[in-house]
Amino acid sequence: MLMTATLLWGSSPPRNQSKSLLLALSHARTGEVLFTQAVHAKDVIRLSWIHSVELTPWEEYYHILSTGELLLVTTRFQSYGAGVPEYGGTFRKERDWMIYEDINKVLPALQWIHSRSAKFQVQLNNNILLRTEDMPHHEPLKLSIRGEIR
Repeated sequence: MLMTATLLWGSSPPRNQSKSLLLALSHARTGEVLFTQAVHAKDVIRLSWIHSVELTPWEEYYHILSTGELLLVTTRFQSYGAGVPEYGGTFRKERDWMIYEDINKVLPALQWIHSRSAKFQVQLNNNILLRTEDMPHHEPLKLSIRGEIR
């Protein structure tokens, strides 16, 4: 009987579970919200794309902070050339990848001009949220975390 009630009514989240925040993809110029997703502090966002000059894959990993900011933790890429920022942190090479770890750079939001030819993708905890075709071509986009969902 108790199990049936739990299934029907759900169960309470653990007390230490983080509060829900809202990931929002918006048009950087107009502010129009194009996509939203509930997220939590400590969730991991992975951005991936093909570099426009080198034509090699690039990945960045961000942790969502409870403040609504994004913490750049790791970036991985296969060619090191013009435009690669100096991240600090720890650098290592692993097979075909160059990896910066422990970057720990806090950012309020991420902005870029979206190009479908870059095959840009947004993942949340290893689940694809947005594929390149889900976002408007040649438009300025902004990915940010908004306050607590009530």
